[in-house]
Amino acid sequence: MATTQARRPLPTSLDDEDFAKRLRSSYGAAALGAAKKYHEFGIQLARYLDRVAFLSRCLNVRLIPETHKLKNENVQNTAKVTTILMKHSKKLMKADLDHNRLRKEQVEKNLERLMYKMKKLVKCRDDLKLIHSICHVDHNKELKKLQTASRAEFRKLLETYRKPSKYTDLAFSDEEPPKDSDSSSTDSD
Repeated sequence: MATTQARRPLPTSLDDEDFAKRLRSSYGAAALGAAKKYHEFGIQLARYLDRVAFLSRCLNVRLIPETHKLKNENVQNTAKVTTILMKHSKKLMKADLDHNRLRKEQVEKNLERLMYKMKKLVKCRDDLKLIHSICHVDHNKELKKLQTASRAEFRKLLETYRKPSKYTDLAFSDEEPPKDSDSSSTDSD
């Protein structure tokens, strides 16, 4: 005769006291620490994924976010000064994009190493899957939140840049300017 126990709901967080106690008692403090570190790396990965996507999008459409724009209030804004500031703003943005790509790769490697370590520590596959799913859900929530904010920032940037300023495109003057589809002129003289 089978006894029916009331099933406890699955934990939705690594901070769930019962789940944390069970992990600690079954596999030791190292397993709980590794699980929390895995969670932290997942959140970091979400941040780097979002920054790489945002900066790549900006670079592709030749926009420079306010956070990467260099300004100098003490120098008169001549065409030459503006060109220098814009070119170096673009270089700064590219360097930040490279840094974020590098960190994203490092965090991905750390996640792989930590999962390998957790597979050795946590012998029960169900517990390992539960840890992974909790972390994955939190990672996706964080990524969605960040993407919403960065997409709003990108739309705001697009609106700002649609109103052309005199020296806006000078940072990209070494490249061919984009063709304006609205100004298709047919001169027939």
